[in-house]
Amino acid sequence: MRRHLIRASAVWLAGSAALMPVAAFSDPDMQSTAQPSGLFQPPQSTMLLTRTLRRPLPGGKQVVTRRSYEVSILPDGEGFRIDGKLVDVAVEAPENLGALAEIERKRPDKGMFPMRLDAGGMLLPGADPQAGATTQEAIALASQQVDSMKLAAFDMLQARAFVGQFQKRQGLSEWPVDLFRPAPGKRRETRTIPLPNGARGQVTVDTEAQVAAQTGLLSSFTRTVITDLGDDVRATYETWTLAERP
Repeated sequence: MRRHLIRASAVWLAGSAALMPVAAFSDPDMQSTAQPSGLFQPPQSTMLLTRTLRRPLPGGKQVVTRRSYEVSILPDGEGFRIDGKLVDVAVEAPENLGALAEIERKRPDKGMFPMRLDAGGMLLPGADPQAGATTQEAIALASQQVDSMKLAAFDMLQARAFVGQFQKRQGLSEWPVDLFRPAPGKRRETRTIPLPNGARGQVTVDTEAQVAAQTGLLSSFTRTVITDLGDDVRATYETWTLAERP
């Protein structure tokens, strides 16, 4: 099992196209600063928040992770508190990544809630969730494996970025600050990134948001990240939806 997990870790790290963009997401300069006007008055009913992440792999395959949370947004001081719990996890992955897919299915997202919003509905920084023993083992195995893998520069950069983010457990920093009250419509942000060989690449983040007409609360939020290194272009796709709990 241990050997299988190491091999799976290597494939996951080398092939995931989401790894470099994760570092870009946590940079405040890459997050939208647009903020709708008027009061933020979300309904206090229970809702279902679903986040879907698609990470293409070499050969046309992909890893799809879908996590759903039961949430309530409640007034709290000068802002709001989001209480919630994980209610469903689905992971679609190639068979050789079965071990890591199973870790993702069992990850409980401890420490994610409560989240905090300011008075305008913008997401505030939160404490990092604590990784469990199983996840810590995967991190240790992946860290050992990365330096020994003969990866192209792009894949090595992605792998190291992924392990670094996973070790810090900065799950909340990946979420857009305006997720729960986005400005409707489409936006694009671009960042130039240095590469190990002295060249420069580019990360483009495209977002499209839809909101509930009466409250301005998130209805759907889609983010596409395109990493362009000239001879190597990769993309990842992420979607959040918020709807009344059935």
